[in-house]
Amino acid sequence: MKLYKYILAMCMACVLFSCEENEPMLYDTEYNALNFKLPYEEPDSLYLNFMFLPNDANTALLKVKLKLMGVASPNDRSYMVSEVLDETTAESGVHYEALGTQYVFPANETETNFELVLKRDESLREKTCRLVIKLDESGDFKEGLSGQQHFILNITDNLLVPPPFWEGNYLHYYAGPYHWKKCKKYIEIAGVDGPNWFPDPYAAGDVYVKETRMWFENNPTYDEEGNRLYFEYR
Repeated sequence: MKLYKYILAMCMACVLFSCEENEPMLYDTEYNALNFKLPYEEPDSLYLNFMFLPNDANTALLKVKLKLMGVASPNDRSYMVSEVLDETTAESGVHYEALGTQYVFPANETETNFELVLKRDESLREKTCRLVIKLDESGDFKEGLSGQQHFILNITDNLLVPPPFWEGNYLHYYAGPYHWKKCKKYIEIAGVDGPNWFPDPYAAGDVYVKETRMWFENNPTYDEEGNRLYFEYR
């Protein structure tokens, strides 16, 4: 019983401390800050693989929503974004367009999109680059909520490792041994638009498998060692 009371007291203390720490941001109407509103719970969930884009796509526009914490203003305001250089392996100007010195948060809005242009560089054929970006305090905005001040983006242009949809759709059973050329062709035929893709309706997946299998039957394709590839076990 004593242990239970001790744990309860510690939990209440943590809650009180947390409330005190966030109280200025929650109740001060003059406290204006911005937070990244990520599409997933984990900040490293952002992932772009150019292999899911058309072959002639040399750039991709990434939009990450920013949410205002505070009161909308009748005037445009400025915010700042920068790279976390010691955690970033992507190169500015090579894998993404250089960041600006400041960006505009539009008047009378509580949300806007931070836009980042990614570039399809040859080096991404053999590796994945990491870009870590954070919000900086500016004259118009203070620091926002912890855990929502940065995002992590992984950029690549290869299918050397099977993406999640491959096993998620049981293609490791239907397509035979994995090869990136098989995966790329299936992406084109099925219209796969992301690593966690599922067909809609789900039964359409059988049709895509048959169409891809037929394509490899009619279009002899070979791996790096000269072995012919088939979209089935042989």
